[in-house]
Amino acid sequence: MEASALDINLLKKINKEALIDVLNSVHGSKTLVLDPSLAGPLGLITEVSLLKQHGVDKMFWLEPGPLASSTTNIVYLCRPKVNYVKTIADHIKRHAKQSLNHNYTLVLVPRLSSLISRLLEEEGVLGDINITAYNLQFLPVAEDVFRWRMSLLSKIYGMDGDESVVYDSAQALITIQKLFGSFPRLLGKGDHAATYLPQARTPETPSSNFDSLIVIDRRVDMITPLLTQLTYEGLIDELLGIKNSHVELPASLVSPPDATETFPSTLCVAEKRDEEEISLSSSDALSWN
Repeated sequence: MEASALDINLLKKINKEALIDVLNSVHGSKTLVLDPSLAGPLGLITEVSLLKQHGVDKMFWLEPGPLASSTTNIVYLCRPKVNYVKTIADHIKRHAKQSLNHNYTLVLVPRLSSLISRLLEEEGVLGDINITAYNLQFLPVAEDVFRWRMSLLSKIYGMDGDESVVYDSAQALITIQKLFGSFPRLLGKGDHAATYLPQARTPETPSSNFDSLIVIDRRVDMITPLLTQLTYEGLIDELLGIKNSHVELPASLVSPPDATETFPSTLCVAEKRDEEEISLSSSDALSWN
């Protein structure tokens, strides 16, 4: 498939507009409390400056301990995890004891969860928080490559048997077919692929941009990920590690960063001032061909 066959920046636009809609639904200045694992994916679709334009006054990582917010509105953006729910409930209870008045909004990625609502009810704070969802889907990492937002997808599904990830990724694939047309042929290898493909079918007009979708269950080939990468970018990943299309390098080796603020891919990156995070893409001055 030619690099120009699909404008995958449309996916970036959809994800960005959905995030803006979520932020704009909370009127006024707001404090954004972010799941650290979402910082990298969000960094692929938006910048901190855009969040500020839509009312984000301050940002904090979602972690245990007290939360000091100077804004009335507090927005939590996170995956539906039990430990995050307990942390959020603890924040709300602490503020209540201190007679602090805040409006709380919980934004779950990628969709609402009845389990999370039940946990908040058990914690006694369900009535104090509004719950909505942000459907973050496939993320463009290059002109001809996009990836699913969830790291450890194979581990989650393979070890825990949580089939919700299959549903969520199938919904993301349906979005792609709505944009570019349906896949004329669906091919799969492995048990998980057999579960995935029926959920990814759509009645859309067949696409003229591609002729097939091939889904391979990771479990049918567990050896390949263990091999040493021999491409130029692969060697950088082996030696330095690439996270969300970014690599950390000593500040002394790179030029001053661009003025545009970006999300750090991990919490430790934000704390390390002696390192810079460099974006890797096909449009970079350093050629990956």
